[in-house]
Amino acid sequence: MLTIRQEQMTAFEDAAMAGFEDAMVAHVQEHFPEHYEILGEPAVRKTIRLGIDRGAVHGFITEHDLCLFISLMFFLGSAFDEDPQLPWAADTLDDVALRDPAEQSETLFDRAVDYIVAVAGEEGEHVRRAMASLREQPPLERFQPPTGNFESRAIHVLHALWPEKCTRLGDDVLDVLVTAAVERARHHELRGDRGPALCLVLMFMLGAGFDTDPQFPWIEQTLAERAPAPQDTRVDRLYEQSMAFLDKWLA
Repeated sequence: MLTIRQEQMTAFEDAAMAGFEDAMVAHVQEHFPEHYEILGEPAVRKTIRLGIDRGAVHGFITEHDLCLFISLMFFLGSAFDEDPQLPWAADTLDDVALRDPAEQSETLFDRAVDYIVAVAGEEGEHVRRAMASLREQPPLERFQPPTGNFESRAIHVLHALWPEKCTRLGDDVLDVLVTAAVERARHHELRGDRGPALCLVLMFMLGAGFDTDPQFPWIEQTLAERAPAPQDTRVDRLYEQSMAFLDKWLA
């Protein structure tokens, strides 16, 4: 009688997972060619591995379900499942009526497509316009001169930057996002208005988990710097890197 030891099973599972990871890299290269080129394979692989772990938390363990979940990470940010901008994602994942993981992943993907088309445009024209607008008037300039309170200025800036997304989100969600950006800036010791302003725009454009997203390792690395320096040094560096990243997408 054939006996398979636990270590053999683990080896089989590891081999299967490695094969899935390679298949997902090829999937990203084919369906998200700009992501693959701009992010590079190491960041793509790290994002896929994170997606396997995050997906498993929601009960997604088949290749089909994980492929859909990971694809949405590249569309919406690696922490889309807990992004306050995307309450429908958390609602779908928490919906007890969707007991079958395949049904849940398909429903999540369908709702995401509906959201992406409304926000980005049928051909991505809305998001490209928002990126071009950011290049024409960089994010920190949009908060100058510093008149009024930060929260009211922030909502105005976001509407001017990407009106289609703001219309879809609604001001209540935008208020939550602004509050989260202020808290994130405080967490990273980015004081004044410039830090929260940059955090807000990065959250708005890249997803609320921008600061730990493996798709943007340069953000986490810059924010992790804690050497004594003038208060705005990290903000300036993060700003410069953000604009360089934007230029790659606009090229």
